[in-house]
Amino acid sequence: MAGIESGGLQMGPEFTFVTELTNVEHGEDEKLSRAKGFFEVPSLEELNDPAHPLHWMLAHFPNRVMVPGNIMSESLAQLLGYAASQEPVYEGKGLVLAGDDSRKFRREVSPGERLDLTVDVTRIGRVSVIGNGIAVVNEELAAQVDGIKLGVVDLTQPD
Repeated sequence: MAGIESGGLQMGPEFTFVTELTNVEHGEDEKLSRAKGFFEVPSLEELNDPAHPLHWMLAHFPNRVMVPGNIMSESLAQLLGYAASQEPVYEGKGLVLAGDDSRKFRREVSPGERLDLTVDVTRIGRVSVIGNGIAVVNEELAAQVDGIKLGVVDLTQPD
């Protein structure tokens, strides 16, 4: 489908944790019901380049570099936001993480691994979108986040 940089979320490369949106499903009511994508975690060699936008990740347990759990949660929130931003109700608006109900981390994710992401949408409203997500590496659950809440905001800078 589409790389995350082609629209949807307004994140810089230092804070983009979805490489590609691969599938979007809609229910019988034509509303977004599920989104799939992935985050290709850069290799250790790539992260060692000081010019790499995610070079900072080397500071997370420097002797055993791994993707921070909060970044796995953020990946799922970004996938939900990117997919939901395609819905007409959110046209011209931004979606930002407002919280989640619970998160569990089950597996370390290392440089060079691919984090496969799935988010099931439970509610699309005028002021928020809510979903549940899982992140998987090689068919092994790495993270589960329930009740991901995104709020609708105006992304223009105040004067």
